Amino acid sequence: MKSSNKLIFNYLFSLIGIWIFVSCPAKSQILGEGYKIIPVNKNLKDFPGKYDVSSPLNTFIIYNYTLGNGKSEDLIALSSLQIKSRITDNTRRLSEKELNKYIEEVIIYKDSVAAVISSYEDSLFTCWYFYHENGQWLNAGEGWGGEKPEDAREVFLKNADRQLSVVRKIKMLDSVSTDTTTFVSYLKMHGKQPKDYLIDALKNHKLVIYGEIHFRKISWDLMRQLIKAPEFHNTTGAVFLELSVDAQAALDKFSGNEKKDANIILDVFRKEELTGWLDRGMYDFILDLWDLNSNLPDEKKIKVIAADFPRPFHSSITTKERYESFLGAAPDRNECMASTIENYIQSTQDKRNCLFIVGSGHGYKSSALNRGSYQKNGISAAVLLSEKFGEENIFSIFTHSPVISNHGYVYGKIRKGLFDYIFEKNENKQIAFNLRNSPFGKELFDASSIICFDMKTGTFEDNYDGYIFLQPVDEEIRNVPLYEIFTDNFINEIKKRASIIEKEESIFWGMKLKDLNRTRLLQNMKEEEENKRWKF
Repeated sequence: MKSSNKLIFNYLFSLIGIWIFVSCPAKSQILGEGYKIIPVNKNLKDFPGKYDVSSPLNTFIIYNYTLGNGKSEDLIALSSLQIKSRITDNTRRLSEKELNKYIEEVIIYKDSVAAVISSYEDSLFTCWYFYHENGQWLNAGEGWGGEKPEDAREVFLKNADRQLSVVRKIKMLDSVSTDTTTFVSYLKMHGKQPKDYLIDALKNHKLVIYGEIHFRKISWDLMRQLIKAPEFHNTTGAVFLELSVDAQAALDKFSGNEKKDANIILDVFRKEELTGWLDRGMYDFILDLWDLNSNLPDEKKIKVIAADFPRPFHSSITTKERYESFLGAAPDRNECMASTIENYIQSTQDKRNCLFIVGSGHGYKSSALNRGSYQKNGISAAVLLSEKFGEENIFSIFTHSPVISNHGYVYGKIRKGLFDYIFEKNENKQIAFNLRNSPFGKELFDASSIICFDMKTGTFEDNYDGYIFLQPVDEEIRNVPLYEIFTDNFINEIKKRASIIEKEESIFWGMKLKDLNRTRLLQNMKEEEENKRWKF
């Protein structure tokens, strides 16, 4: 009898176990190997706002409280290296609805990536990412989910491996070479004067891409020295610039005039951006090219070509809908630039090589994707041109800078200051050198936050062929803006544009666009002239 009861008990217990497994399966089994799930089922206000980054949940709590009473520096301290540049000031108070935010659960993947599944507004759930960096759990941004917690969980599952690769890349970037002697020796053996280096590159390559940092006087000074070298016009037949292709007719008119009419170029710059393009160095460079061409025979003159995607302010935009339609139909920026350059090279009878002066973010050669400003496909112009003409014919150069984002946020110094230290040991002399098979080239590329967290990015030599150092980043001051574009008529034009596209409240040099005043604007700009450019 006892044996029979035991059999019945075991049978019933096994049925209960099967029922539990079928109706309430363990979430860790559903999520797969490497996942841990921690139910929470509480509201945000049920937790104290205590600073604690020891777990994803604790960081989620303090980050949300900080959103309600903190400034950008507080939020940046709680955020992953990957997204620090996207953090902006937020000093609003948390609403009752936000305090009642419901926290469903925390999912952790391989002890490195996590998601907090929580409610958003009334009927949605989001997946909020966290990375484990240097012993802390840090905010890595919020991802969309859906109407149910399961929808947000699915978003995390789809992205977990990609997020894990970012965490691993952050850890890899943390490792920097300590053999500084090898770097210094390489510079002494292989370093060249930047102007001579550029001339040599132009002699030997169909296209030289000079990857610049915008609004940098010392960089444009180098370009102005370059074009004055006697060898330049013998090796180079065209200079491509990061200006709208819509500006080409004006550039041709300027180049063809018997007298140098700077107003034509000022008007081009007024149409490049909502508030104009303020890069005085590029402006002076274009004027210098006119001077050079005026003293050259026709067969030696240098063509100036605008290569960038079309800008709406070169067209007649009268409504916000037309503005948005124009930008929506705009081509990918890198494809536009590569196509413009390809068409010229394949159609010209000029056998001289070409120079392309462009932001360094368009000049890298790795397969990393950058889907920044109107870069829809994410492939750089340098990659597209290398595919068309062969990598050996496209020589891309990086100019030394801090580690920066596309919007100018500074993460620190390249390779944690290693390169700056080496240049200092070389007495901070201006120098240029090849990256291939150099100690510099073997270092992981970290100069651009847009692509450096991608595993495909690789090393410096995977992205650029040459490197130029011009000045210690600690000494660099702000560029003197192109004040000349700000006539009273252009101030009114800016206000009109801002009104059409509903940007009146946007801040420009400390003023709302709707309140723009020329006298105060120029005063604000001049006050910033002598300030250091980079903040570390």
